Amino acid sequence: MCGNKRWGGDERVDTTQNTKRAVDSTRNAWSYLKLATSHKQRAVGLLLTDVTTDELMLIPCNDIHTVGMRHALDVAFLSSAGEVLEVHYALDPCKRVHNKQAAAVVERFASNSPWFQVGDRLMLKGANHEDLSCL
Repeated sequence: MCGNKRWGGDERVDTTQNTKRAVDSTRNAWSYLKLATSHKQRAVGLLLTDVTTDELMLIPCNDIHTVGMRHALDVAFLSSAGEVLEVHYALDPCKRVHNKQAAAVVERFASNSPWFQVGDRLMLKGANHEDLSCL
């Protein structure tokens, strides 16, 4: 059901951290994403976070900025089906990027470790739907 931020099944969600396990189906690589679903969470994003290896998914989102950031970000725009539409590597502070077709954005502090590529598909483990616009 759209708007429901909790899911049933075997998903691995820590509701205190608002974390969801996700897989990049192209590389079959699992990772944990923190979810930012409220307006306040999305507005803050990684701004007040120390540099970590955490990845943050902003839902819904199709426009981000790095104003106030002290470090560069890697950013991936996702369609409602979880397909990676656009990727930005090492996006410097004080920049703004958007993608009108995106339903969500995944961001992390810039890193040399593997990251999404256009055409990859991200799936949320245990989700009762495949449409990210419903999260």
